[in-house]
Amino acid sequence: MDRKTFVRDVYSKAWIRSQKSRYRFLDFEDYDKFLIHYMCKRVPKGSKLLEVAIGTGYPIADALQKAGYQVFGVDISPKLIEICREINPKIDCMVGDAENLQYPDNNFTATYCFHSTWYFPNLTLAIDNMLRVTQAGGLVIFDIMNANNSAISAYYSKRVLETISLIGRVRLMVKNIATIILHRGCPNWRFLVYEVPAYPESIYDYLRRSNHTPEVLGIPKITGRLDYESIEIPREHGALAEYQRLICVVRK
Repeated sequence: MDRKTFVRDVYSKAWIRSQKSRYRFLDFEDYDKFLIHYMCKRVPKGSKLLEVAIGTGYPIADALQKAGYQVFGVDISPKLIEICREINPKIDCMVGDAENLQYPDNNFTATYCFHSTWYFPNLTLAIDNMLRVTQAGGLVIFDIMNANNSAISAYYSKRVLETISLIGRVRLMVKNIATIILHRGCPNWRFLVYEVPAYPESIYDYLRRSNHTPEVLGIPKITGRLDYESIEIPREHGALAEYQRLICVVRK
């Protein structure tokens, strides 16, 4: 089972279970509130927006549609798209692949992808597709797990070790059983590392080679209360390791 199949058929079901109680209540995290506010400040109301890996549409696409935007969405999971249509029928969403978006060129004022790039096997191909479907002068916005951050790197290394060592596999088996009993998170029976952080310098260099200069916003820690004043533009690559998550903003 590859990462795409796992996310489509396994992870999506577990995510639905863990998030079920939150679908219709405005209790989303400060990080999501910041992202919604950021989009509303920079993209004119009434614009056509595309959310890549839209999931159920909640909370970001749902909030933006209700704020006056024409929101479209694509996700690899048919079940998540079904729920998205149920939650907000005004969102025009469909099943699709982030690495092969089935939309015309230059179709959207802004294209964004949050909480999801670490599931894509080929992130640069997904970025190319987001740029392609966005109008000249429009925005492409996405976040990444920062592979240079010590906490993110340690988490990733732990998941890799769990897939190759006997002790790690036993521990992961126990964790999977607890996950099912407590209905928290996503069990990984196939010992597949499906969340892969990205090295920001490689993403930035890739964008610059294609004549795009990204603005970068650093998020020190996304869990818990988020102090908006702590969201800043790193001044140099050497400072990037401080941030667990980075938001990349590209003007096409």
